Amino acid sequence: MKTIVYHFVLMIIVVFTASNLVFAQWTQLADMPTARTCLSVETVNGKIYAIGGIDGPSPINAVEEYDPMTDTWVRKKRMPTNRGYFSSSVVNGEIYSIGGYNPSTKATVEKYNPITDTWTEKAPLNIRRWGHGSCTVNGKIYAIGGAYGWPGTHKSSVEEYDPTADSWTNKTSMPTKRWMLSCSVVNGKIYAIGGCGVSNIGTSAVEEYDPATDTWTTKSPMPTARYGLTTGVVNGKIYAIGGGDKDPPNKCYKLVEVYDPATDTWSNMDPMPVGRLGCSSASVDNRICVIGGGGVSASEIYREVYVLELATKMEDSILKPDKFHLYQNYPNPFNPSTVISYKLPSSVKGEKSKVKNITLKVYDILGREVATLVNEQQNPGFYEVTWNASNNSSGIYFYKLEAGSFIETKNMVLIR
Repeated sequence: MKTIVYHFVLMIIVVFTASNLVFAQWTQLADMPTARTCLSVETVNGKIYAIGGIDGPSPINAVEEYDPMTDTWVRKKRMPTNRGYFSSSVVNGEIYSIGGYNPSTKATVEKYNPITDTWTEKAPLNIRRWGHGSCTVNGKIYAIGGAYGWPGTHKSSVEEYDPTADSWTNKTSMPTKRWMLSCSVVNGKIYAIGGCGVSNIGTSAVEEYDPATDTWTTKSPMPTARYGLTTGVVNGKIYAIGGGDKDPPNKCYKLVEVYDPATDTWSNMDPMPVGRLGCSSASVDNRICVIGGGGVSASEIYREVYVLELATKMEDSILKPDKFHLYQNYPNPFNPSTVISYKLPSSVKGEKSKVKNITLKVYDILGREVATLVNEQQNPGFYEVTWNASNNSSGIYFYKLEAGSFIETKNMVLIR
């Protein structure tokens, strides 16, 4: 069955806000070398660092650097401690990896210097925690919420780290106990968003922390309650992306909801191409890169990277959709159905695209065609197709998109 999700003259998402128009699009970037979920991601000097996480059976310590200018990844020195469900924050161009889990709750803090590619152990947290959030304000790091033990005892405690003194100080606790929340900073204030509450169900709580007064204020709740989401800030607005409904999850969300701290209001944006839980993100200029993550099943661990590109002018260069994109199917592995997404651009190399005959076919491991999902003329836009493989046996399959001279193939795994 074929479903057209977005169909525009341009593959552009237009979001109306109180002050202006925001134009946006999703693009897939080069895959991260190591598939993982519950990792941490930071930006230093225009480069993105993916650190630690869970690769399926256990926590890892892999560190990989992404260069947006070349769309390439490079492996860096591993973090000393294998762990997932930790947080990270940047002070003076150095990344602090904080807390986490493996195989017990950690208070460990380790600092990474991207210039020298070295790690240094720092003072541990006062309170061990995993699934917490952290942010930097005025050169201090704030570790917020999380859990202790497994299954976890929910935390609302807050600690402030002073890198100069290499010490932690307890601060006023957050009103709502929760873990796998996400935290972002706007105008010197920290916004703690979502998370898993004491009933292990996603919460919509949004609470603002002011480090200057050590006080918390309850704000308008997020429209969709969820945990394991990621947040990024562009032009003073917070983009809440992905997440799950409860632990263990029944749903893995694609949705994007936008919070404006200036007006304490939420708005909706068209979703990312695939759902993600336990992903992480980094903001670079007007872009939010969403990296890794997992799905409903513990076996669903991802390496894909998607970037949400935002601008307030249509002519901004980042919003010229001049590339075809065939996305990785979701879920993968799957049983019995999976969704395949693709984008047809409005222009290629500056020339306006015409309506093309599009074919999307599925082949087995021997190269035999087993399904034709699309065979028709289509306009530029974003499309989703569902393949129901109920009549097919377990194994590796390939799906191929053809649009004029463009041909791309990806593989997927059916597990019966």
